[in-house]
Amino acid sequence: MGGRVALHALVSASARFRGAILIGASPGIENETERVARLDADRQLAAQIRDCGIEWFVDCWESLPIFASQRRLPVKIATALHAQRLANEPEGLAYALENWSPGAQEWLLPRLDRIQASVCLMAGALDREYVESNRSMRSAMNQTTAECIEIPDAGHAPQIEQPLALAEAIIRFKQKTRIDE
Repeated sequence: MGGRVALHALVSASARFRGAILIGASPGIENETERVARLDADRQLAAQIRDCGIEWFVDCWESLPIFASQRRLPVKIATALHAQRLANEPEGLAYALENWSPGAQEWLLPRLDRIQASVCLMAGALDREYVESNRSMRSAMNQTTAECIEIPDAGHAPQIEQPLALAEAIIRFKQKTRIDE
């Protein structure tokens, strides 16, 4: 959800940002009917989290196809990730689903041309949905200030699956754009 929140900030207050690196971001859901259906589904999931607890939710979450590539993680990392997910507060997750759902947010693609900052759109190469989303967003942005980077052999969480490759890509982007200066 962080990438989507950052994208909203970039659209709303672009002049305040020199640059941004977004990993697995999305402009939201274009179709109104699909947006409403997603919000309803997320509200139902929030209610289930409250009723069934965090263990139930983490089991469901980790079985989603979008996280299939994480099943290849070394046992030590997978165990730590699982424990981290279990440490979440059910009410916090439910609140996030109800209030930050893509179904509760506007479709941003038509407004991305307002972004003035240099933007790096990253996604794991195995996460085809977000790779395609990045390409659509880059096309909607100022082409000279947007770049798409695919992290090889990573899915939806390249920071976990390929942290070194992600860090190297971030460093290259920062050096190229000089957003730190």
